[in-house]
Amino acid sequence: MQTQINPLAALAVALALISVNAQAIPLTISGSATLLSGVNRSVSNNNTTPDQRTQNTNIAVSQFNSNNGVLMSLTATLTPGNSTTWLRADGNNPARGTATVNEVWSGSGGLNAAGTLNTVTKNGNADGTDNSWNSLSQTINNVTNLDNWVGTGNVVTSLSTTLIADRDSNTLTANIGSSGANNTETLTNLNAGYSVTYDYLLHADASFAAVSSQTVLNLDFGTVNLGDLTPLLNFSIFNLSGERVGLDLDSFSGFGDTLALGTNLGLFAGLAANGENGFQAFLDTSVAGNFNATYLLNLSDADIGASSSRYRYDNYLTLNLTGNVIRQPSAASVAVPVPGILPLLGIGLLGFIGLRRRKVQ
Repeated sequence: MQTQINPLAALAVALALISVNAQAIPLTISGSATLLSGVNRSVSNNNTTPDQRTQNTNIAVSQFNSNNGVLMSLTATLTPGNSTTWLRADGNNPARGTATVNEVWSGSGGLNAAGTLNTVTKNGNADGTDNSWNSLSQTINNVTNLDNWVGTGNVVTSLSTTLIADRDSNTLTANIGSSGANNTETLTNLNAGYSVTYDYLLHADASFAAVSSQTVLNLDFGTVNLGDLTPLLNFSIFNLSGERVGLDLDSFSGFGDTLALGTNLGLFAGLAANGENGFQAFLDTSVAGNFNATYLLNLSDADIGASSSRYRYDNYLTLNLTGNVIRQPSAASVAVPVPGILPLLGIGLLGFIGLRRRKVQ
């Protein structure tokens, strides 16, 4: 017989031993990309409005595999240039103006990092040069956006890099060079390294034991007498230690003799790593019989982080209960012992011997 347990009727003895907050584990995916190359490395301007060149590049970032755990957040970082890559504002002596490199890194899952990678001004006869590049960084922790980053494929993102020449006077040239020396124009590519760091927690790990995985628990009440005080057995559900998410008990079902063998199991949410919830099982002694019951527990990761990376654990924990209730024999039904045949024979022989002696006398 299957019995569906009403969770509202089950009162949990649910004081959890809470651990410190779990620390997210980083997992970094990295690569490189060319932001400006070929004709896009230089642009000249002698107009009243700035001139620019834009180069678009797609990069595919490996998604977060939920086998690792629950995705909590991610940080995307773009690091352009190096010490031998210069942004230059070139021109003849009278030329004045500013060279700028702007970047937009966009994609699904809320990625939209934008900013200025470098800017330099020619405000004298010497060329303006600079090799100190700014990084772009964005942290995403919105649950809906994070779901786009979970899977076994790629998230395709787009880099849009714009080189701008904005003159004040004469002709100004903005370019990417390999030297910062004045009047030296040796073009080079503008490259960048990128990284996406996934911060995650391990999945919850439910167990009937505190320090190791135990998914089946057998509790035996033994044999008790009809009408005895209700015996109780204690047990606990643990979320094993580690940098992991909390544990939820979502539902449970009972099978077999659940009227005789019950528990005070109650639903709970967010049992922290290294935490414990204690409960009791009981045997009803009002009816005689040999009883067996099984409770199947459905658990899951706590409702935090990317929902698509959370795990459910249906019928993961099994609680088996056993007990035997017997009737005590009543005093009226106790039989009077019957004398053994040998003692009776002995009594008869003694009587016979005594009779013969009297006759002889």
